[in-house]
Parts: sequence; C-alpha cells; structure tokens
Amino acid sequence: MALLRFLLYSEVSVLACALALGWTGLQISGQPVDLNLLALIGSATFLFYTLERNLTLPVPSRSIFPEKSRWLQRNRQTNALLLLVSMSVTLTLMPHLSGPGLVSLGVFGFLALCYSIIKFPRKGLAPQGLKRSYLLKPLLMVLVWTYMTLVLPLVETGLPQQPERAWWLLLVWVLWIFSNSILFDIRDLQVDKQSGVRTLAALLGRPRAHGLIYLLGLTQLLVCAGFAWRFQEPLAAAAMTLSTLAFMACNAFLHQRGPSGLKFYILADLTLILPALALGGTHWILTR
Repeated sequence: MALLRFLLYSEVSVLACALALGWTGLQISGQPVDLNLLALIGSATFLFYTLERNLTLPVPSRSIFPEKSRWLQRNRQTNALLLLVSMSVTLTLMPHLSGPGLVSLGVFGFLALCYSIIKFPRKGLAPQGLKRSYLLKPLLMVLVWTYMTLVLPLVETGLPQQPERAWWLLLVWVLWIFSNSILFDIRDLQVDKQSGVRTLAALLGRPRAHGLIYLLGLTQLLVCAGFAWRFQEPLAAAAMTLSTLAFMACNAFLHQRGPSGLKFYILADLTLILPALALGGTHWILTR
C-alpha cells in the first residue's frame, strides 16, 4: 500500500500515463518509437505536475483529497528530489528536439504554467490559474496533453504517410482527454463549490456530467469503428475500443459509488494507461 501511495501521490502515475499515451500514438500511427523522445515527454509532464504540487499544495483541511496533501507534506524532501531529477532529465533531453519542437514545447509549457501556477487577477476574488474557468480548464487539458502525447511525437518522428490517420487519432485523443478531465471535475465538485469555482461538471451537475462522459464514450466507439474500416487496422481499433469501454465502465462505477479517494486515482490513471496495455497485449498475443 505504501508503494501504491507513492506511485499515485508523487505523480509517478502521471509519468506512466504520458509514456503510455505517447507510445500508443506512435504505435498506432506506424511511426518509429524514439525512446529519447518518449523519455522527454514523460519527464516534462512529470516536471510540471511535480512543480505544481510543490508550489500550490493546499493544507489538508482545504484539499480535495486530504490524505494526498498530508502525504505530500510529510514527503517534501522526496518531492524536491523528484523535481530536481525530472528537471535534469528534461533539460538533458531537450537538445534531441528540432527547432520548431523546442519552440512549441516552450509555448505549451507556458500554457501548462497558466493552468495553475501563474495566477491571473479576478474581479472581487483572489488571483487564480486558468483552471478555475469552466471553459478554459478542459480546453487547456486537451491542448497540452494532446500536444505532448500525440502531436509532438508525430511531428518529431515524421508525419504518417497517410496524414488522414493523424486526424483520426487526434479526434480519439481529444475525446479521451476531455472525458478524463470531466471525470476529475466531478471528483472536485464539492471543494469547487465551497471555493466558488465553476467547472463544466458544476455547470451541468453530477448526473449530467456523467451522462456527457457516456455520450463522449459512444462517440469515441463510433470513431474507433470508423478508424478500423478506413485503415483496415482491427488491432489498433480493438485496443482503442477496449480502452473506451473500460473508461465508460469506470465512469459507471464512479457514478454509482462516487469518487472514493485512492480508488479514484487508480481508476482514472488506469484509463489512460490501458490503451498501451491493450495494444501491447493484443499484439503480443497475436504474434506468439
């Protein structure tokens, strides 16, 4: 249990999600897997989340998940060490990027900082990051995660011979990440309400927010079917379909039980890692 808490609370699980999505995108698009590029994607993503936790850590009494806040407070030295390691790895690997890749990484890195670390003034309220806006929060999540785990890997390894394939994958990624961001908004509903924060889930209400995730999941199933038909890629489509069904099952479970601390983090992170597990597992089974 101690190891599980470390993986989830230290954001190592976020690192795993970034690596899994980056690898999945390269595999499905037929691009070569660049280990240095994947390591950069993982370390840069981990760096942002670790930096955010160190700079914006709320006291447990005002935290969405008090247990995580208490763990982070008790392990500040570990967090600082992880921050230094991720920063060193990111800086070491950045020269592997092309010029446009470095510039775009800087732009999207700034957008990530605007999410919560850089504070913007609000009329009559304390300054906050852009994640406090119910319109900008999911948009930033989709932009940054789709760029880091799909667009950057495809651009740096050379676009697929069939550019249309990249557009189909882009749609899948947007649906995946948008759905995941709504799930986290549902988890944060109570604390956001106390803080006067309006998110998309708060605007819709919990039942309708879960309903929107179901709708996005059905849309993604249609996209996966279209991908399989258009490119004759049943293996990739099956992996994406399985991941979508698993996410919808996770949404149904949380709809019935409600967010439940550690279980929520396990389920939410697994939905982003599952595409890589499904794709790698089915490929291994079929090639044995």
